[in-house]
Amino acid sequence: MKVYFLIVLMFFFASCDMNDVETTLEIGAEVLELIEEEQSKPIAISSLSRIDGDFKDTYFCPNESCDLVFLDFLEGAQSSITCALYELDNENISDLLIEKYSSGVSLSLVIDDRYLEEQSIIDLEAAGIEVFSDKDRGTRYNNYMHHKFCIVDDTELLLSSANPTENGLYYNDNNLLLLESRELSQEFQKEFDQLISGNFGYNKVQKRSIKGILDGNETFDVFFCPQDLCEQEILDVLQKAESEILFANFVLTLDSIEDLLIEKNSLGVEVQGVIENRMYKSKGSRAEELDDIFNLTRDSNPKTMHNKYFIVDSRYVVTGSMNPSSSGVNYNDEFMVVIDSVEIAREFRDDYFRISQ
Repeated sequence: MKVYFLIVLMFFFASCDMNDVETTLEIGAEVLELIEEEQSKPIAISSLSRIDGDFKDTYFCPNESCDLVFLDFLEGAQSSITCALYELDNENISDLLIEKYSSGVSLSLVIDDRYLEEQSIIDLEAAGIEVFSDKDRGTRYNNYMHHKFCIVDDTELLLSSANPTENGLYYNDNNLLLLESRELSQEFQKEFDQLISGNFGYNKVQKRSIKGILDGNETFDVFFCPQDLCEQEILDVLQKAESEILFANFVLTLDSIEDLLIEKNSLGVEVQGVIENRMYKSKGSRAEELDDIFNLTRDSNPKTMHNKYFIVDSRYVVTGSMNPSSSGVNYNDEFMVVIDSVEIAREFRDDYFRISQ
């Protein structure tokens, strides 16, 4: 607890002389050092245990009906629905949530405070449903509660890069994963409980405590940002690359990842990626530099290429709600999954070549 108290004090005193972005990044680095220091202490994180889980399916929007998948998932709820969603603006989904709530299903929901005035949220609150938000997140920067996950009946999980909005489900390029695991659901419930208790960003202390097993040797690891040091986890997976790295990201602005992609390319690893067209020249982007080194494509979706994934050696997949950016790994509330599965990697590769054409 002392370390987290020091973190809060550090950000308070930093307010006196934080005048530029460089200072912001320096402070963020110091915070990460303290979190990493705390992570090494036995009291801070449970030893990882392996559990069973069932990977049910993968869907890719918009060429698959992600809206119907989302609705079918929620329709199956018998006792409880728990969702942490950056944004919710879909009448069909909000109507179904109200129907479920009226039938006696317990409903818990947290939304980023920027979207509390969406009509879907207004309708939910009018029906008597309490909607939590990160309005008073208690961190120096007003970053995002950027999660996109739902838990049904303490057992079923929906994890996505998509926000349940018209664009998110009908037009943008996204992915959506369905799993069944009580233990993995409990991990996401712990994250959710921290949020509705008012602990956001670097104020969260609960770290992951399990490593999931899907079938046989296939694994599904869960990380929550920023407390699980997601940037390093991505780098660890990319370091494994011996033949190929493919990626599709809404935005990519982390120097550590960009540098590693350049290094892997120089060592003979086939590296190629797709970036959202609007973000190609965004602040901090090195897309033009990367495009001179390996094949980097601007997406052609007239809406948005909103995916966040890496595929390594047709075996490993990194995906989730998190964009590989400083905000994504250091400040926002995010989840990230690392999947070791040739079959699932094949599905993501198929999607990659669809959107990279």
